[in-house]
Amino acid sequence: MGKNVLGSSNTYTGGSGITVFSINLAIGTISVDQIKVYLDGSLQTNIVDYVIDVGISTVTFVTAPSSGVIIDIRREQDDNTLETDYQDLQQIKEVDLDKANKGLYYLIHELFDGWIGNRFKLRADLDANNKKIVNLAPPINGLDAVNYNTVLDILATKQVVTDLSDTTYVLLDGNHATYTSDNITYDMSPALTTDIDSALIYIQGVKQIAGIAYTITASSADIVFTEALSDEDQIEFYITEVL
Repeated sequence: MGKNVLGSSNTYTGGSGITVFSINLAIGTISVDQIKVYLDGSLQTNIVDYVIDVGISTVTFVTAPSSGVIIDIRREQDDNTLETDYQDLQQIKEVDLDKANKGLYYLIHELFDGWIGNRFKLRADLDANNKKIVNLAPPINGLDAVNYNTVLDILATKQVVTDLSDTTYVLLDGNHATYTSDNITYDMSPALTTDIDSALIYIQGVKQIAGIAYTITASSADIVFTEALSDEDQIEFYITEVL
């Protein structure tokens, strides 16, 4: 089951007890050692987990991959070693030229197919030239990019404080914050969060830095600002999960 993509890899989906999968890569391979096989991103071991039949270009698993498992059969070009190291006064053969050119083609294929991974890193800012980055996965780690749906999910939890003459501001699900007369402490009662990482706070649209501009008192669930706010300040509370 699955699809056979002509490039630097073939991708299939396990199922129905199938053990044999075709290898069909652009411009073939230089060596069978370039063929790497992954199950759900985990590198498998040749001979132990599978065998390659060069004659009919197949990978045969010792045990059929489970249903739904993603099977990646990749060609991985060594980018630290020259396929052909030409020497002065040496006869240049067609086979050596082919190997050298194939090595370059293979690396370009891997780059466009997205398999180079940790070997490919930007050394300068990326200019998208007014184009979109599409099909971006939801963020997991702190420095992951955020897609549009994730932004909408965050904004759905947002309530904006616009009038500081009131004493109570509804945040989420009946939770509210009441500011005291000193305009420094805002009481989240009943406690909405005592985790400073789950609260995002903006004043006049500027994100405040936790621990510097404000703190959260865990025992009372108070937001305490370092400096008193003015009546003109607009406070935005974002309560969300840590991404």
